[in-house]
Amino acid sequence: MWSNARLNPMRFGKRGANPRPPSMPAWRQAAARHRPGEDYPRRPRGSYGARALIFVDTNVMSETLKKVPNAAVLAWLVRNDAELALPTVAIGEIAFGIQKIRPDERADRLEQGLSQWCHRFADRIFGLTVEAALAYGEIMGTARRQGRGMSAPDGMIAAIARVNGGRLATRNLSDFGSAGLDLISPWDF
Repeated sequence: MWSNARLNPMRFGKRGANPRPPSMPAWRQAAARHRPGEDYPRRPRGSYGARALIFVDTNVMSETLKKVPNAAVLAWLVRNDAELALPTVAIGEIAFGIQKIRPDERADRLEQGLSQWCHRFADRIFGLTVEAALAYGEIMGTARRQGRGMSAPDGMIAAIARVNGGRLATRNLSDFGSAGLDLISPWDF
């Protein structure tokens, strides 16, 4: 339905207007109208099923790919499985790490582990949308003004979590401190 609206702008409104399907949630419509400097509209808690999503940072995914992963992290992942979601940026960071070590024999094992993550969470993988790109700019600007360094991938992961109303599971709590997210460290459970 959404793709048809893009092809035929007359379907949902005046020509030249930004077409919005009538079934689009209000929080998404508000996010699309967001202007820099305003508070960013957030997805209401519980809008994905019964619980808010927990986005998994690259370091959490990477921990599970180790030969001997941290037991606390594995237990936390099992306990929160139904709420977990993956940002495409974290998938890209892992894929880049695998390519950096090729032709090392570990690459095939790691690639298989990444494939398992992607298959398991195929319906809960979120990418960088226009809304997330705007939030990324705000997050990075805030971090810079506060004198906190944040890498571009971390900023994108934080933006994806923010626009989807989710929390973020990471080991690097201080790196994401200025992002305005609920942060969780699976290593502390």
